[in-house]
Amino acid sequence: MINRKKIIEDLMQDMHAMRHKLMVGYTMKKEMPVTPSQGFVLRFVAKNGPANVKSIAKTLHVTSSAATQLIDGLVDNGYLVRKINSSDRRIITLSLSEKAKKLFREFKEQGLNKMTKLFNALTDKELVKYADLNKKILNKII
Repeated sequence: MINRKKIIEDLMQDMHAMRHKLMVGYTMKKEMPVTPSQGFVLRFVAKNGPANVKSIAKTLHVTSSAATQLIDGLVDNGYLVRKINSSDRRIITLSLSEKAKKLFREFKEQGLNKMTKLFNALTDKELVKYADLNKKILNKII
Protein backbone atom coordinates (compact mmCIF):
# COMPACT_ATOMS: atom_id res chain seq x y z
CA MET A 1 0.00 0.00 0.00
CA ILE A 2 1.39 3.42 -0.96
CA ASN A 3 1.64 6.35 1.40
CA ARG A 4 -0.56 8.85 -0.49
CA LYS A 5 -0.01 11.59 2.05
CA LYS A 6 3.78 11.38 1.65
CA ILE A 7 3.54 11.35 -2.14
CA ILE A 8 1.25 14.39 -2.09
CA GLU A 9 3.62 16.22 0.27
CA ASP A 10 6.49 15.46 -2.12
CA LEU A 11 4.42 16.73 -5.07
CA MET A 12 3.67 19.95 -3.21
CA GLN A 13 7.37 20.50 -2.53
CA ASP A 14 8.22 19.77 -6.15
CA MET A 15 5.58 22.22 -7.43
CA HIS A 16 6.87 24.90 -5.08
CA ALA A 17 10.48 24.28 -6.18
CA MET A 18 9.48 24.40 -9.86
CA ARG A 19 7.58 27.66 -9.39
CA HIS A 20 10.45 29.16 -7.42
CA LYS A 21 13.04 28.19 -10.04
CA LEU A 22 10.93 29.63 -12.84
CA MET A 23 10.37 32.92 -10.99
CA VAL A 24 14.02 33.21 -9.95
CA GLY A 25 14.98 32.62 -13.56
CA TYR A 26 12.97 35.67 -14.60
CA THR A 27 14.09 38.00 -11.82
CA MET A 28 17.76 36.98 -11.83
CA LYS A 29 18.06 37.69 -15.54
CA LYS A 30 16.25 41.02 -15.16
CA GLU A 31 13.67 39.74 -17.65
CA MET A 32 10.91 40.92 -15.37
CA PRO A 33 10.76 44.74 -15.23
CA VAL A 34 7.95 44.68 -12.65
CA THR A 35 7.66 43.17 -9.18
CA PRO A 36 5.49 40.09 -8.66
CA SER A 37 2.81 42.27 -7.00
CA GLN A 38 2.85 44.71 -9.90
CA GLY A 39 2.64 41.76 -12.28
CA PHE A 40 -0.45 40.57 -10.45
CA VAL A 41 -2.05 44.02 -10.90
CA LEU A 42 -1.24 43.98 -14.61
CA ARG A 43 -2.65 40.47 -15.03
CA PHE A 44 -5.81 41.51 -13.14
CA VAL A 45 -6.35 44.53 -15.40
CA ALA A 46 -5.54 42.47 -18.50
CA LYS A 47 -8.05 39.79 -17.53
CA ASN A 48 -10.86 42.01 -16.21
CA GLY A 49 -10.54 45.07 -18.41
CA PRO A 50 -10.44 48.60 -17.03
CA ALA A 51 -10.31 48.48 -13.23
CA ASN A 52 -10.30 50.86 -10.30
CA VAL A 53 -8.14 51.07 -7.20
CA LYS A 54 -10.84 49.62 -4.97
CA SER A 55 -11.27 46.45 -7.06
CA ILE A 56 -7.52 45.91 -7.25
CA ALA A 57 -7.12 46.44 -3.49
CA LYS A 58 -9.95 43.99 -2.79
CA THR A 59 -8.43 41.33 -5.05
CA LEU A 60 -4.94 41.76 -3.54
CA HIS A 61 -6.38 41.86 -0.01
CA VAL A 62 -4.57 45.13 0.70
CA THR A 63 -5.64 48.66 1.59
CA SER A 64 -6.50 51.14 -1.14
CA SER A 65 -3.41 53.07 -0.10
CA ALA A 66 -1.15 50.04 -0.68
CA ALA A 67 -2.82 49.34 -4.03
CA THR A 68 -2.35 52.99 -5.01
CA GLN A 69 1.40 52.71 -4.36
CA LEU A 70 1.62 49.69 -6.67
CA ILE A 71 -0.48 51.43 -9.29
CA ASP A 72 1.53 54.66 -9.10
CA GLY A 73 4.70 52.74 -9.92
CA LEU A 74 3.02 51.09 -12.88
CA VAL A 75 1.65 54.42 -14.14
CA ASP A 76 5.04 56.13 -13.66
CA ASN A 77 6.76 53.37 -15.65
CA GLY A 78 4.20 53.52 -18.44
CA TYR A 79 2.46 50.17 -17.87
CA LEU A 80 -0.93 51.48 -16.74
CA VAL A 81 -2.97 54.43 -17.98
CA ARG A 82 -5.29 56.38 -15.67
CA LYS A 83 -8.51 57.62 -17.23
CA ILE A 84 -10.73 60.11 -15.44
CA ASN A 85 -14.48 59.74 -16.00
CA SER A 86 -15.73 62.82 -17.85
CA SER A 87 -19.03 62.95 -15.95
CA ASP A 88 -17.57 62.24 -12.48
CA ARG A 89 -13.93 63.22 -11.95
CA ARG A 90 -13.80 61.13 -8.76
CA ILE A 91 -14.04 57.95 -10.85
CA ILE A 92 -10.68 56.83 -12.21
CA THR A 93 -10.20 53.67 -14.25
CA LEU A 94 -6.95 51.95 -15.05
CA SER A 95 -6.15 50.19 -18.29
CA LEU A 96 -3.08 48.59 -19.85
CA SER A 97 -0.80 50.76 -21.93
CA GLU A 98 0.63 49.59 -25.23
CA LYS A 99 3.92 49.04 -23.36
CA ALA A 100 2.17 46.61 -20.98
CA LYS A 101 0.47 44.79 -23.85
CA LYS A 102 3.85 44.37 -25.54
CA LEU A 103 5.31 43.10 -22.25
CA PHE A 104 2.56 40.46 -22.01
CA ARG A 105 3.24 39.27 -25.55
CA GLU A 106 6.97 38.98 -24.79
CA PHE A 107 6.38 37.14 -21.50
CA LYS A 108 3.98 34.75 -23.18
CA GLU A 109 6.58 33.91 -25.82
CA GLN A 110 9.38 33.59 -23.24
CA GLY A 111 7.19 31.46 -20.99
CA LEU A 112 6.23 29.16 -23.85
CA ASN A 113 9.89 28.77 -24.80
CA LYS A 114 10.88 27.95 -21.20
CA MET A 115 8.06 25.48 -20.72
CA THR A 116 8.82 23.82 -24.05
CA LYS A 117 12.39 23.25 -22.87
CA LEU A 118 11.17 21.88 -19.54
CA PHE A 119 8.69 19.50 -21.14
CA ASN A 120 11.35 18.19 -23.51
CA ALA A 121 12.18 15.90 -20.56
CA LEU A 122 8.97 13.99 -21.41
CA THR A 123 8.22 11.83 -24.41
CA ASP A 124 5.18 12.74 -26.49
CA LYS A 125 3.20 9.97 -24.80
CA GLU A 126 4.23 11.14 -21.32
CA LEU A 127 3.37 14.75 -22.19
CA VAL A 128 -0.14 13.76 -23.28
CA LYS A 129 -0.59 11.72 -20.08
CA TYR A 130 0.71 14.61 -17.95
CA ALA A 131 -1.71 17.04 -19.63
CA ASP A 132 -4.60 14.62 -19.06
CA LEU A 133 -3.70 14.23 -15.39
CA ASN A 134 -3.46 18.02 -14.94
CA LYS A 135 -6.92 18.45 -16.46
CA LYS A 136 -8.31 15.76 -14.17
CA ILE A 137 -6.92 17.56 -11.11
CA LEU A 138 -8.10 20.98 -12.33
CA ASN A 139 -11.61 19.64 -12.88
CA LYS A 140 -11.65 18.57 -9.23
CA ILE A 141 -10.70 22.10 -8.15
CA ILE A 142 -13.26 23.85 -10.32
